[in-house]
Amino acid sequence: MKKILFFTLSIALSLNISAQTEKIVLKKNQLLKLATTLKGTTSIDAITQSMDITTSSSASKNILVTDVSKDKYAIDFTTTKLKLAFNMMGTEKSFDSENNADSANELKDLTKNINVPFKLSLYKDGSVELTDTTTKNALAPIAKDDLLSGILGQAMSANIGEPAAVENCFMLLPNNKKVGDTWSDSTINQDNRISNSYTWDNTESDIATIKIISKISSKIKTQMPEFGIDLDATINNTVNEVRKVDLKTGIIQQKNVTTVIDGSADMLGMSLPITGTTESTSTIEVQ
Repeated sequence: MKKILFFTLSIALSLNISAQTEKIVLKKNQLLKLATTLKGTTSIDAITQSMDITTSSSASKNILVTDVSKDKYAIDFTTTKLKLAFNMMGTEKSFDSENNADSANELKDLTKNINVPFKLSLYKDGSVELTDTTTKNALAPIAKDDLLSGILGQAMSANIGEPAAVENCFMLLPNNKKVGDTWSDSTINQDNRISNSYTWDNTESDIATIKIISKISSKIKTQMPEFGIDLDATINNTVNEVRKVDLKTGIIQQKNVTTVIDGSADMLGMSLPITGTTESTSTIEVQ
């Protein structure tokens, strides 16, 4: 009787634990097509008026596996399409990689990234590094003096760089976790404090649904040249995210993210509250 009970319990436990890869699994010449969309609204409340900022973006990117070695994959990461738009107090900026006229506007440097592959190494533990440092991200100079790439870029990960963008396409789950389990981690660096809480919600056909709540505190120094203003901001984001993770490969097939922004900005001798919300989605099609 005890043997039967133990055997039954073992089966029940095994059914609740999905086999999952301990490393990223890709093939040479495999192509992953990444599509992202994002919309957001942020407000900086002054005494007499509100400075409202609306943003939207969409992008198509390719992750091509050009070579496979023992511990890593050689990756070409290429942006094939990009649209950006934002409006701040009636000042509008936009960019569309498929509109030739936009190659002459003030965001023209973004065209330098379109259809230009960034050479990366994706290690099988999920970490990524840039292998060709001669290729530069055109968003980098914008982040110095544009509120969009400063406050909103931080909030919406618009300028996180190519290695981090590729890292965000993969997730390896702890091998001692199963459906229903929760766990957490945190990171601290010079400008950011991040704490993450994970819940393994369910699994269907080797696709795990992972729910994540993140608390992110960031300090941002940026400029608003249109208004001649220097701005120091402290931003506290609460991020609710749902990921669909392929347990056999580590690929995040789908991601839905809602970010609630709450912070303050020191400008013109005043401390002004900052609030906002962004919503983003990303999907990966494996070919």
